[in-house]
Amino acid sequence: MLSLKKFGALAFGGMLTGCSGSSDMTLAERAVERFHQQMNAQQFEAIYDEATEEFQKADSKEQTVNFLRIVNTKLGDTRSAKKVRWDVNFGPWERTVVLGYETQFKEEVAREHFLYRVKDSQARLMSYNVQAKALVTK
Repeated sequence: MLSLKKFGALAFGGMLTGCSGSSDMTLAERAVERFHQQMNAQQFEAIYDEATEEFQKADSKEQTVNFLRIVNTKLGDTRSAKKVRWDVNFGPWERTVVLGYETQFKEEVAREHFLYRVKDSQARLMSYNVQAKALVTK
């Protein structure tokens, strides 16, 4: 199981409350769509550049780009993604959205987990984790 950016202790069983939660969820879902489009287009540096400072500090740009390239090479392009988990967290200083997907890539189905910070009507990637057999067997 190969993963980039560990999640830490996050609960996946939350609920949406009010308009802000729904809006945050929508922004994060669109960000996942953009992430998949960028992966398919092999725009790995753009993913890194658009992510949060926490994401960028976790690994170097070179390490992150190499990791994303390996994921793309071994799994192929994203064909479809089905959201299977979600949580919106409202903290005193930030809002975060956690999304879990079963994603059909060209080669196999994988589990993806995303953590986004939502601020100023923008969702920025804080963490990405992918689990797939091909990442450890090929």
